[in-house]
Formats: sequence, structure tokens, C-alpha cells
Amino acid sequence: MEKYVTNIKDLVIHALTNGSEIKAKADSGDALSCFQMGMIHLLGINTPIDFKKASKFLSNQSLSDDPDANRLLGFIAECEGNYSQAFKNYAQTNSSEKDSFLDRVIMGRNHIQDYMKKLDLPIMLNKEVSSLLTDYAKGKASRTGACIKIAAICNDKPSCLEAANALYETKDYISAIQWLKKGDVGADNSIYASISERVEKAKKELLDSKVLQVVDLESNSLLSKEDPTQFLSSVKKACDEASKNALKIGWLRAKRM
Repeated sequence: MEKYVTNIKDLVIHALTNGSEIKAKADSGDALSCFQMGMIHLLGINTPIDFKKASKFLSNQSLSDDPDANRLLGFIAECEGNYSQAFKNYAQTNSSEKDSFLDRVIMGRNHIQDYMKKLDLPIMLNKEVSSLLTDYAKGKASRTGACIKIAAICNDKPSCLEAANALYETKDYISAIQWLKKGDVGADNSIYASISERVEKAKKELLDSKVLQVVDLESNSLLSKEDPTQFLSSVKKACDEASKNALKIGWLRAKRM
């Protein structure tokens, strides 16, 4: 971001003395001027604070691939409570392909916070979201819960997929599938394929089973259905006894009345 604005005092002086020139260049698509106009409207330099106008200049075509502009757009979206859009903007950062969606969000978000501190601006990002992302960064113990809460807030494909991945790692396959569905993630996703393979394996164990038993699918238990006579007989007997007791109680009550 320092390539566009390194000092607020200089930007204020530049805006006061060359405001019309900056605006004209920004309207023509000059990247530096678009960024400066975005900051001017974002901070209210010689003009009222206006997120809409700030977003207009920062989302100019000349800055479409610029990670700094996208981080500022993420900051504006977060201020407006649009966390899904904010996270998408934050994620557009220079990072490794191995980094997860939320890892990239954290990097982009930390970058904008550091930038605000360097400019000596007393601007803090949402504390609740910061806490969730901190929990996520701690590792497995807190990551799953943080992913689920973030997915519930954003309710979009990337965050739901992140929640599904975390749940899959804990072997909670049913919940993982539910979050994939919530995020409208296609059935060609690798998690679907992996879970389907495990389920098919469990089905085969069920079909090959000669006696009634519990087949465990890594904490998701299934009951085999072959030769269940003895089991069903005991269940039927218990149900019959419960039914008789209920009828007896009902008859006694009716007699008292």
C-alpha cells in the first residue's frame, strides 16, 4: 500500500492543493489517483466520509488486480457488515496456493490493520471477527468451531467449504456434508468423493455381515440388517409390554372417573 499513500499528512496537503487534478486523473482511470481518491473519501479528507464513493474509486478497473485496493475494499465491506464480501477481498493477497481461504483472509486483514497503524490511524477492525480468526489460527483445538461460526456469519461458498474441510478432518462426515450443501458446493468436490468411498466400504461390510452387529464408520455407527430376528423379537416384546402398561394405566384412570 505504501506505493500509493505513505503519509496521511502528505495526502491531506496534496488533496487540499491538488484535489481537482487528483479527481480528474482518477476519472480517467489513473491507478495512483484512484487509490488516493479512495483514501480521501474513506477518511473524509476535505470531504464527508463516503464509503460508496471510496469503493467506486478503489474498484476502478486500473486497480482490479491490486491487492492493496482489494484489502481496503475488504475493510469497507467489513465496516458495513458485509463479511462475505470483506473476506473475499481480504483473500485476494499475495500468498501460496497451499494457504487456505481463511489463511489468506487473515494475511490480508492483518496487512490492512498494520497499514492503518503505520498511518497512525485509530481504526480497529471488528473485535468478534478478530477473535474468531485468532481462534482459527491457533490450530485444531479451536479451528473447527471458528470455521463453523465464520461460515454462519458469511454464509457463502468459500467459508462453508472451509467449515466442511475442518469437520472432515475431525471425521464428522455428516456435518461436513451439511456445510457443503449450505455452501452450494458441487458433488464433484473431493470431500464428497472421499466420504462416498467410506460409506460404500461401510455398506459392503453391512452386506457381508452374517450376524447383527454395529459397523463403525469412524465414529458414525451403522447397524447391519442381516439376521435381525432375535433382536427384533426383543424389541417387539418390549414394545408390547409398554403398550399393555399404557392401556392398563388408561383403563384405571377411566375407572376412577
